Amino acid sequence: MLGLVTLPAGGFATGFALGIIPGLLLGLPEWHRAGAVVLPVLWAFGYLSQRSKGFGDVRWVSYVIVAFGGAGLGLSVLTFGGITA
Repeated sequence: MLGLVTLPAGGFATGFALGIIPGLLLGLPEWHRAGAVVLPVLWAFGYLSQRSKGFGDVRWVSYVIVAFGGAGLGLSVLTFGGITA
């Protein structure tokens, strides 16, 4: 249960790096709007495919992890990307 509670924080920390670096260092304006959708979707498909390869099945807990982790990642990319825009 503790892992599920801390998932948004992990996505938030990753999104901080992904939100700040492209905006400040690469000078990509307004990239964060598309990145807030595309990055969590890619992460979700990657996570679920790794779970299915490793354990052979994907249980409901995996979908909860994907929902919380993806939401935290998407919101943080949108937030921190907005700061650099």
